[in-house]
Amino acid sequence: GIPAHLTVLHPLEALRARDHDRLEALFADEPPISYAGRRTGWFGGQVLYIALDDASPVRRLTEQVVAAFPDHPPYGGAIPLEDVMPHLTIGHARPLSELLAAEHAVAAHLPVEDRLDRVELWSGPALAGRTSPKPWRHVRSYRLGTR
Repeated sequence: GIPAHLTVLHPLEALRARDHDRLEALFADEPPISYAGRRTGWFGGQVLYIALDDASPVRRLTEQVVAAFPDHPPYGGAIPLEDVMPHLTIGHARPLSELLAAEHAVAAHLPVEDRLDRVELWSGPALAGRTSPKPWRHVRSYRLGTR
């Protein structure tokens, strides 16, 4: 339902215009991020990801957004901020056979290296009660390092 991605904060919902302005200013003060990943990893059998060689730049963004929006803890408070491990999500909540096939396909292209010059806000269906992937939609992009 959503492309491969680095999560800064989930969920971040019910934002008003001034909240978008705060996010825009916050991200404008942060430089673009170069990242690399050389291996896949798993959270249980549900989430396949690429581990980041250095997760600290993404962690810094997460900490700053949580500080600006304390009513929006990571993963709804299910994971304490200090335990959040930034990663590049490849697949989530799909049949294990699909995730294993994706891992095999991704492994052939490692290492992955890229530059993150913007943070995007995506909106998707509520997780509770969802039985199949639903489409997510892009809401807004925030450029990094524009100041």
